[in-house]
Amino acid sequence: MTLPMRMVSAVAVTAAVLTANTVRAQPHDYAILETPNIPSDANSGESIWINTYLLSVEYCNSTNDNFVNHEMWYITCTSSSCINNGSPKYWVEVGIKSGATSGSGCVYDTIFWADSRPGGGYNEHYYPNVGWNTGSPSNPAWYDMGITNSASCTWSVVFGGVNLGISTSNCAGSGRILEAGIEHKVNVQEADYALGNLTNWVEEESPSGGPWLDQWDGVGNGNGIAIQWNSGLTPEALMTFVSNTETEEGLGQD
Repeated sequence: MTLPMRMVSAVAVTAAVLTANTVRAQPHDYAILETPNIPSDANSGESIWINTYLLSVEYCNSTNDNFVNHEMWYITCTSSSCINNGSPKYWVEVGIKSGATSGSGCVYDTIFWADSRPGGGYNEHYYPNVGWNTGSPSNPAWYDMGITNSASCTWSVVFGGVNLGISTSNCAGSGRILEAGIEHKVNVQEADYALGNLTNWVEEESPSGGPWLDQWDGVGNGNGIAIQWNSGLTPEALMTFVSNTETEEGLGQD
């Protein structure tokens, strides 16, 4: 996973407005719900509910590292020392992946979490034996995802009530960014697809175990969607609000 460069200066846009950033070298597309840089709120964590109808890549092999994720990110520091070429360096993420892994393998409809830590690099962890169900428009299957501070420099990661693991030695600096949605990496034109929903996005205040606040700062009522297209392929990732507290996001490319 590579974080989009636009995150530290994100502009909230409605679904009818698309933003594109072509300065990144890798062909990643994003359709995400996103807070701006939060200087003092959400210091102890975030949570969101996810419903995934479809998540697929046409090919995954040694020469094709396409993937599509439906997931949530928690950026743990946005101060200048935590930024590299416009992108945050340290975060924790959790969600569902289909396609290429960070270790040149392939997974399909697999729960995963990952982190990028000071001195620890980027690491992904996969859980093919943790079950989940795809939803449908008439019968959604909602799962909660959470990233919360559990000890000094330590973040617990949860999916559907299952404790997946902890990100250690990940000392947060000042500032947070909260994100969730679709990430798509594509090197060649393939039939990759995703469709799902997000709802019940909340943030946890300091200190650890502090109050949970409904909504993410600046998100809801049509605000907080960020779109980035870098692959140059059409159609690409999209997101829209279906209510003040629920989004629908999708990817459909042939």
